[in-house]
Amino acid sequence: MKVIVDYMVTQNRPYGATDVYNNLHQEFGKTLVVKCLDSAVESGILREKAISKQKIYYANQDNLETCEENELMAMDREITEKSERLNDLSAQLKSMLSELKSLESTLTTSELAEATNSLEIQISGMEKCKSELEANQYAVNTDDKKNAEQRYQSLDALFRKRRRIAEEMIGAIHENCPMQKKALLVCRAGKMQGSLKIAPDTTKNTPFLSLLSSYERE
Repeated sequence: MKVIVDYMVTQNRPYGATDVYNNLHQEFGKTLVVKCLDSAVESGILREKAISKQKIYYANQDNLETCEENELMAMDREITEKSERLNDLSAQLKSMLSELKSLESTLTTSELAEATNSLEIQISGMEKCKSELEANQYAVNTDDKKNAEQRYQSLDALFRKRRRIAEEMIGAIHENCPMQKKALLVCRAGKMQGSLKIAPDTTKNTPFLSLLSSYERE
């Protein structure tokens, strides 16, 4: 049939009968395909070649138009140009697909408006808090700060001095007393706390009671 022969000439490639049968989507029976191919060989339109136990059919090259050298060179140039154009288009397509993917992952206009409104509310709250802190802040006078530091250093030095004296007194008493030093401190601290009416939470602020506190931690 003409359809089968025209297919072989147009494709201009070697095919077996099974290949032609499948390539034509099994539109024609396989027996009919073989008969058409053999008939085309007999008429000189096709040629055949036996490879192992299979026949290969291909278009008779003598029937095809030949191209001049300059025509072949022109075709090669056209192929090269189209290949380069294809590469450029492929690169552009890749870039556009990447941009599309990026756009799809970004927020929509309504989502951006909602996010902007939320951020503006947060900023407004932060600015209000900042203003309140600035309005309520207490500016420490440099002289007051210096005087407070000097007073602290003076009181700290006095406390350390009295604590050292208390340690020496307890040491002297302990040498002539059978009580252990911790028990002696407990006894002495209790008397001081009762006589001076010292609150329990201020025991660390007196030399004797500070010594007792240090012994209790050991």
